[in-house]
Amino acid sequence: MNKEAWNSPLCMQKIGRRRKNAHQISGWIGSHRQGPHVFPIKAKTFSRYRAGRSVKGAGSRLLFKEDIMEERRVSRREVLKLAGAAGAVGVAGMPIVAVAAETSDEKRLFIGFSLHPTGPTSTAGTFVMSGRFEDSGASTASDIALVPIGNTDRSRLSGNQQFVGQKGTIFTHFEGISFPNANPHVVGEGQFMILSGTDAYAGARGRGSFVVVVDFLSSQLIGTETGNVES
Repeated sequence: MNKEAWNSPLCMQKIGRRRKNAHQISGWIGSHRQGPHVFPIKAKTFSRYRAGRSVKGAGSRLLFKEDIMEERRVSRREVLKLAGAAGAVGVAGMPIVAVAAETSDEKRLFIGFSLHPTGPTSTAGTFVMSGRFEDSGASTASDIALVPIGNTDRSRLSGNQQFVGQKGTIFTHFEGISFPNANPHVVGEGQFMILSGTDAYAGARGRGSFVVVVDFLSSQLIGTETGNVES
């Protein structure tokens, strides 16, 4: 190509475009580590990059810091929104749960007792009561019956128990199951009902569940009752 062809407007225009492209590519490769840059790349190219694929061009993988930081900022904002919403629900829900628990606890009754046999169908000992009623004193059980159930190692358990405290007396009736039969250590569990009361417990009614563990070797019976007082 002669000198006049090189200096022609068309040739100079092509050379100018190539120099500009080469300078832009060189700037991208040489300075992309120094700070974030914005590149005129279509959105679908960013999608390919986010999926872990390389962006073709200039023979190098390009790190779009601004896009990544924007994704992080969005994620953090969403997390904060969710955390705030959860906190609001928790704060709003706590008083409701607390009120419901307090209302229920006002009617709950807890009794623990330790007894020992005084005859074939009776026991005696002490008790401690908390919850709706708070008291302590002596406890006795009478009319205790154990009826074997078929060809099993269980028996039907029933009887009456009274709690004589400093504030009054509570009379109850219990029914349940005891097991295993013919074993020195027996478990009894079932339901009890408050039949009546005296003094501070006059007019009391209620029901609940009980569990007792009996050691016939040491003649000891430990039990608990948990229920609700209805009046």
